Amino acid sequence: MALEEFKFDLLLNSPAFVNDVARGKKQIPIVGRPRPKEVDHYPIDLQGIRVPTLRGILEFWHRSLLGHLSDPDAIYAQQARIFGSTEGGQGLTLRPAGKPSMTEPGELRFDIDTQALLYLGYGPLQLLKIEAGNGTKNILTSHNAEHAKDAIRIDGGERPRFSFVARGGKTQIDALRRALILLHLFGGVGSRSRRGWGSVEVAEDLIPPPEENVAAWIRSTLGSVWKPEQPVTKGLPRFSAFSSQARIYVTRIHEGDYRGPLLEFHRHFSRVRSYPSAQQAKIDHQIEVKDAQNLTASGQTIQDVPRRLAFGMPYQPGHRGRWGIEYRGRPRGGSSSDDEVTRRASPVILKVLRLSETQHVGVALFLKSSFFGEAGLEVTAKGARNTLPLPGYQAVAEFFSHPGWTRVPLP
Repeated sequence: MALEEFKFDLLLNSPAFVNDVARGKKQIPIVGRPRPKEVDHYPIDLQGIRVPTLRGILEFWHRSLLGHLSDPDAIYAQQARIFGSTEGGQGLTLRPAGKPSMTEPGELRFDIDTQALLYLGYGPLQLLKIEAGNGTKNILTSHNAEHAKDAIRIDGGERPRFSFVARGGKTQIDALRRALILLHLFGGVGSRSRRGWGSVEVAEDLIPPPEENVAAWIRSTLGSVWKPEQPVTKGLPRFSAFSSQARIYVTRIHEGDYRGPLLEFHRHFSRVRSYPSAQQAKIDHQIEVKDAQNLTASGQTIQDVPRRLAFGMPYQPGHRGRWGIEYRGRPRGGSSSDDEVTRRASPVILKVLRLSETQHVGVALFLKSSFFGEAGLEVTAKGARNTLPLPGYQAVAEFFSHPGWTRVPLP
């Protein structure tokens, strides 16, 4: 089989949290403490985007085109033909092409819109109280009282760039091109990438430049790699994949940097998930409190399931030590915790798409699928003895039910 080489560059549209393991300590000044607090320091990996990380991302987008398959063995066989396996041998190879080009990684800090960006970046980002004039104020930072996590920053000028070379057969390179197009349209790298951080641009001629009508451009570009007439066997895909029930939306075009789309993402989340202003959030809150109370009673059961669970797990609502609950998945009717599912990535993937140096737009992809991926799995809670069906994707539908979104027709 003749092998081909394919070179491509990845650029970042928004800051990325691609951290190495903890190395050393950082001193963090905290209001009210006589001396700075020492916390673990998580630097950025010197490679920026490691090949194993990139390979995993590309495998996800390649697999997203296989939603018409229901047999796990068939899906695995298709994936192995492209990326290799222990049984099938060498697949597509990837290697860095030179050193990454990026400004000095370091602290990510915001003085404005802290609550909105905290919601989208919670984990890597936390609030920190600092001295300000004659008082104090909260800032949002990746160097805080719990950890010091560096970020690959977007500081203007040249954006961070990472170059790679792929080598493989024609079928493998063609599959790589399709995965890269999907990554360009919808994906990112690092922690919180499904909330718009680490949004990636693929610098390669295989992707046509954005057009003024962003929705039409996304539709035609997606149409070059996916045809929705492929039938989905037995209803929804069992995993996050394109199907006739996938949905794509875009925000308005924002003048300025990447923060415009991120702040708009948060506004849409607030309509659905912000307690107590959002009606659905108030209903969910009542369900969560009642379920938590039932768990402490002799019945040890849950009575309902919050709709917001549809945005993924872990989902552990609570209030300042007064009450708390952790929702999980478990085989229907089962009482054992051995087979419980505690994680389910959000089916909604958010992306900051760069149109020009001063224009950005938000893209949302909803890959509707079987929530747990297996028949018979239902929702329970830690310590509960019963299970209940997932209430569906009502909360996700409400998230997109707003004139601020423009629907992108499927190809």
